[in-house]
Amino acid sequence: MSSYENDLNQILRGIDQGPGPSGNYNNPDYNPYAPSDTLQQGDYGAMPARGSADWYGQGWDMIPEASLNAMNATRDAAARALMAQPKPPADLGGATVTPSPDFTSSNPTLAEQRAPFAETIRNDPAKALQLAARLYSEDQNNADSRVGILEAMLNRYNATGQDPFNPTYYPTDTKQYTDALNKLSSDNALLNQVYQEMERAWGGSNVSNYATDWGSGSVAETGRTLGTPTWISPTSEQFYRKDINNDWAGSGIAKQNQDWYLRSSTTNR
Repeated sequence: MSSYENDLNQILRGIDQGPGPSGNYNNPDYNPYAPSDTLQQGDYGAMPARGSADWYGQGWDMIPEASLNAMNATRDAAARALMAQPKPPADLGGATVTPSPDFTSSNPTLAEQRAPFAETIRNDPAKALQLAARLYSEDQNNADSRVGILEAMLNRYNATGQDPFNPTYYPTDTKQYTDALNKLSSDNALLNQVYQEMERAWGGSNVSNYATDWGSGSVAETGRTLGTPTWISPTSEQFYRKDINNDWAGSGIAKQNQDWYLRSSTTNR
């Protein structure tokens, strides 16, 4: 489990176990995260974790609406605070790229752009599993790398309309994807972990530094040479933005990615 998930889970456990902020600061049970009145002790324990296999395609219909709204707001606020914490330079993997000031922070514009696709996935368990398998097949070793890959998929989709499920983006040999699909189908804990990673992207995460593409080996070398390099993940997955007008990108795709970046980056507003 990543440090992000550990920190967030600590907050959520505190919400579930402690009283709301009406208590005294000197009280060891004081919980600064829980909204008063609506969020009650035990509410979190009564619901599937957001993004879990039990939650996708079902919702939280067993929780009163007022408590549900409070829980959503509290969880999202905690997630935004955690994502706003800068990651160490080592996460760049020594890449010669300059991260944007909001690198790794939650970007409300990105969250808004991704919301329609997120709802489609959340309401379709089969597609949710397929997407999780695709991410896991791309990188089995690092959560941030998988989050970055999903970000790049979604950024490209919002910039150019290219479907993240389009098979032409992925290896013609589907064994790795099939193996990932089988593994996640039989390992609920691992599937829940990948679903939680997907929630980070739905919330507007930006670990990929506005990437629209990623790759490794010769594919990555081409992308980083002919596009704008943005990030190298801890597992050496390389990310870039296809926004330079050349034969590799094409003028149309390059312009679409340029326009998307201008309307999405907080530094351009």
